[in-house]
Amino acid sequence: YFYPFVKTVFENEWDKKFYNYSLWRLCYQALAKYPREETVELFEKTINTKDEFRYNTLCQSLLIAITKYPNELFEPIKQRIKLDEYNMREVKRMLEYDE
Repeated sequence: YFYPFVKTVFENEWDKKFYNYSLWRLCYQALAKYPREETVELFEKTINTKDEFRYNTLCQSLLIAITKYPNELFEPIKQRIKLDEYNMREVKRMLEYDE
């Protein structure tokens, strides 16, 4: 029941111009708790975006989620996320904050 809801939230938010950063962060973390091909496809959509701001913003949340909830299915995605120094500092800061 919950997974289809989170997937729908992801898909609806994807088309919006403005970001609800907290919602995205929660969405990625909820999806990361469901390691399946459908989830990988959603995460792939994120890392394949051509919009640099979207990539940096959403990949921060994605990297936090797959670091907090690791799974072998997510390792290839984790390896493909390339954030600059500033964004990586933000990821590390948020991971430390969540501990």
